[in-house]
Amino acid sequence: MSINIEKKPLICILGEKQYSPSWKLEEQIVGDDYLQSIIEAGGIPIMLPYTTKNKVINEYVNLCDGFLIPGGIDVDPYCYKEDKEECCEKTDIDYDIFQLKVIEKVLRKRKPLYGICRGLQIINVAFGGKLYQDLSMANKDKELHKQTLDRTLSNHFVETIEKSSARHLFGKNIGVNSMHHQAIKELGKGLIASAYSEDGLIEAIEMDEYPLLAVQWHPENFIRARKNDMKKFFESLIKMAEINKEERR
Repeated sequence: MSINIEKKPLICILGEKQYSPSWKLEEQIVGDDYLQSIIEAGGIPIMLPYTTKNKVINEYVNLCDGFLIPGGIDVDPYCYKEDKEECCEKTDIDYDIFQLKVIEKVLRKRKPLYGICRGLQIINVAFGGKLYQDLSMANKDKELHKQTLDRTLSNHFVETIEKSSARHLFGKNIGVNSMHHQAIKELGKGLIASAYSEDGLIEAIEMDEYPLLAVQWHPENFIRARKNDMKKFFESLIKMAEINKEERR
């Protein structure tokens, strides 16, 4: 069966840099759960590899109909004008700058932008927000947000805000998985906090009159579960990408 790229929206997932000790090579990867979630929701996923070349970034931004920033390493505090504390883990400032450039160009083109975990955090920073470098700095229980349970299982509950996109997609109360030690400390300008955890952390952000949605949990991992309510996150991205694609014809 052939895939009609003209009909299905292209969803660009930002690649993550990794070093393979066994192969002694730098690699760029995208987790399979992200790819499968996009495919199941009706889109075609492609990877935007890390690059310092603006021309390459521009070509990807022009090509794709929607964008997803996945989870990954910590955001360097330099990006939000703070010194790096010992509690901050692995960072890569060049990778941060790459993602911030992509976000800027996507927003300029007014294309759908979704984020997961680190994706939520770097989007918040792009709008001038700040992060807790570690949940201990927020006096929060790290065990609540960095589960040891299987990633397809919920670890805590999130309550969405009335009339938000998050409420429309997920309902008022939802169980989520959680694998993070950083979180939003100061919300970026123009962003709306649309969901909160039981202990008061911002768990979702969005914007008025713009197709932007990011969550702190990992909806992509639920693709492995028989009951996958989190598929709505990806279906929403595909729908927004389809609308954007039609408007540009």
